[in-house]
Amino acid sequence: MSDKFDDQLFKRLEDLRGQVDEAKLDALEKRLDEADRSLAYHTQQAAEAHSPDLRIANLEIIEKRRGEIAAIAAEVDELERRAAVPDPPR
Repeated sequence: MSDKFDDQLFKRLEDLRGQVDEAKLDALEKRLDEADRSLAYHTQQAAEAHSPDLRIANLEIIEKRRGEIAAIAAEVDELERRAAVPDPPR
């Protein structure tokens, strides 16, 4: 995992299990895992790049992945809000 924020996000997803749609959680977890792995890989590649062009390309991908992770975090925030509000009686 790339950092504490991502670790906490994975934990928050796990904490929602049993409260919201499992398929939605699985999809979010998969997206987060892919973005997290890509972020870690491209961060390492940027640090090791000898060419400025390669470094810049990796930094651009890093920013894209951080944006994806931020979007996932927003979705998790919304799921947590929904889980905290009880369904109205029918």
